[in-house]
Amino acid sequence: RPVSEILERWRAGEGLPDLLVIDGHTHVGAWPSGATFESLDDMLAGSLAAMDAHGVDAACVLGGGFMSPGQDYTLGNDALIEIRSDRL
Repeated sequence: RPVSEILERWRAGEGLPDLLVIDGHTHVGAWPSGATFESLDDMLAGSLAAMDAHGVDAACVLGGGFMSPGQDYTLGNDALIEIRSDRL
């Protein structure tokens, strides 16, 4: 399929039904300069809705901005453990 057709279908809201789409780098959890969520369930629901809306089948997930200077990376790791795949 030509890339232009794939892009056109995606922009039309049809997603990418004929392709396996894996987001190779996405973040969950608090992000110092972006949106935060009331709970992990809220964050997970929002993230899944966004992935579904864009035809993403799977994702390689990293914790939020917890690696920034002065942040506690263990918070991001704890969030990832809590939303592990058995909650999906």
